[in-house]
Amino acid sequence: CDPGVATDAFYDFIYRKSKETRLMMVMGSACGEVTKTIAEIVPYWNLLLISYAATSPALSEREKYRTFFRLALGDSALNPARRMLIKHFGWDKVAALHEDLESMSLAFNGISKDFSAHGIVIKFSTSFKDPTVELPGQLKDIKDLDARIIMVGLTETAARQVFCEAYTQGMYGSRYVWILVGGHKRQWWNDARQDGVQCSQSQLAAAVEGAFTVVDFNGLPEGSKLVGNSTSKDFLEAYFRANGSQPMSSYATSSYDTVWTIANTIRSVLIWEKNGTAPLLHQLCYEDMVAVNEMFIDTMEDLEFLGVSGPVSFKGSDREGIGIVYQIQGGNFSQVALYQPSSTSLDFQCDTCSQVLWQGGKVPRDEQVIVLRLKTVEKYVFYVSTCLCIGGVILAAIFLTYNLYHGRLKFIKLSSPKLNNVAVIGCMLVYTTVVMMGLDDAILTDDAFPVVCSGRAFLLAAGFSLAFGAMFAKTFRVHQIFTRTHHGLLIQDTQLLVIIGVLLAVDSVLVSAWVIVDPMGRQVTNITREKWLAAFYVYKGRAADFRCLHGPPPGRRRHVKIPALNDSPFFFSPGLNVYNVVIMSVSVVVISNILSSQPTLVYAMEAAFILLSTTVTLCLLFVPK
Repeated sequence: CDPGVATDAFYDFIYRKSKETRLMMVMGSACGEVTKTIAEIVPYWNLLLISYAATSPALSEREKYRTFFRLALGDSALNPARRMLIKHFGWDKVAALHEDLESMSLAFNGISKDFSAHGIVIKFSTSFKDPTVELPGQLKDIKDLDARIIMVGLTETAARQVFCEAYTQGMYGSRYVWILVGGHKRQWWNDARQDGVQCSQSQLAAAVEGAFTVVDFNGLPEGSKLVGNSTSKDFLEAYFRANGSQPMSSYATSSYDTVWTIANTIRSVLIWEKNGTAPLLHQLCYEDMVAVNEMFIDTMEDLEFLGVSGPVSFKGSDREGIGIVYQIQGGNFSQVALYQPSSTSLDFQCDTCSQVLWQGGKVPRDEQVIVLRLKTVEKYVFYVSTCLCIGGVILAAIFLTYNLYHGRLKFIKLSSPKLNNVAVIGCMLVYTTVVMMGLDDAILTDDAFPVVCSGRAFLLAAGFSLAFGAMFAKTFRVHQIFTRTHHGLLIQDTQLLVIIGVLLAVDSVLVSAWVIVDPMGRQVTNITREKWLAAFYVYKGRAADFRCLHGPPPGRRRHVKIPALNDSPFFFSPGLNVYNVVIMSVSVVVISNILSSQPTLVYAMEAAFILLSTTVTLCLLFVPK
């Protein structure tokens, strides 16, 4: 495969060995570099070069190799088959890795253009010169990008190193699919200890199991009449008659069809010569062959026949041949699909095709798939909660009516009716909030969702401040009674209502700032809300902490002699209410954060705790009365 030696041999043949005989076409060769060199030279003698084995994608460049044809399928001719393979399994994202060789670079440039034109994204593409240095990092990059369909262009030596590293990094098995570019059909992984590879034969076999490769069909059509009115059986008999028991060369069928391609082309031109539409070929010199050369090219581009290597036809310089898709199954190449140039999809049902096998039992994904599932509050939970909330609102309304109706009674007056009324209104707001908490994506429109989110934040904050603030105010007044050092005026209801108003104002400022700075709405992950919730937790927590630290001493609570303050011998209702609210609030916060991925369970438990806390608060305030 030395281009210099080949060029010298060509010149020697032209100027010395063919003085009496003029060439019309040149057949050969199998080496890509030799073929490229000769293909650039022959146009100067108006000759055609027909190769039986060269597959370099560079030879598809028609402007540069204008008189070149080949019977072997070029690497670029199989790009549609590779693309169809990827599309067939629903993949549209791949990674590409190849050796830093001209033939591989050209092949992958063609693959990239073809894939891009058909909606397949190459997520990562790179090449390497020194596999021992570059491969670990490159495969890690592919793994980090979550690319699972990997196309590789490798010589056998590099293939052993790549798949050894893939085994080391765990890039094989049910999650990964490797597609080999370059006509691999030999079991190269059995030579495990060559080239300094640190993997055993079984490890390489495990890494390469399930990989695909697409190669040209070079078989013998059964039962059909072939070119020359012969059959595949006739060809085999003639071949072994001439070569004895020598194994058939992989180039035998394509070489045979190359000769027939040349013969059919010349025969067509000879017919034109006989009809007077072409010059006499034997009278022309190389300089006069321009017109005939064009006739040869036109004839060959229109040529179609069934050869021993399959159907023969050309598109530009490349043969439009059949492709075979192989999968490595159990350490062997098994044919799984057939590619016909005239078809828009692969044939996985051909007579010689085996079933595609997947190690995980199903087709792998080309990347991790994130499925967003809408989790909403179950309707029956929402309906039950709503009914309980309505019952709570009715109960609160009864207590409020009772408090207003009997407001002149001394017993009611001494129990701070105004503060009790504020607490009732706060509880009613909390009941309403529980209903609004159940209104989620399953019920609300995109426009209504932010309004409801903002509304329930305000109502819950306001309800908490009114109910908790009223109890805090009553408890604070009792605290003042027990701790004052001299007799003076008691704190009036108006002053306590101002304290509640301050709490409500702080709530309004916080919620308003939240809505303005970080408007509420649907989003996959809510990061910004954490700082606002933290602000509420700190603010409400400090208020609760203040109440717990500044309430009347525990030893005195059971000896309060004012009946309006000590509603029963066992219940110091304002104090118990505060502790009830604190415990339930902490429980709700913990549950909502731990079980945030289970909306129905979170809502059910939050609603239960809030309903229980609110109802207990109301009952402790009013049932003893």
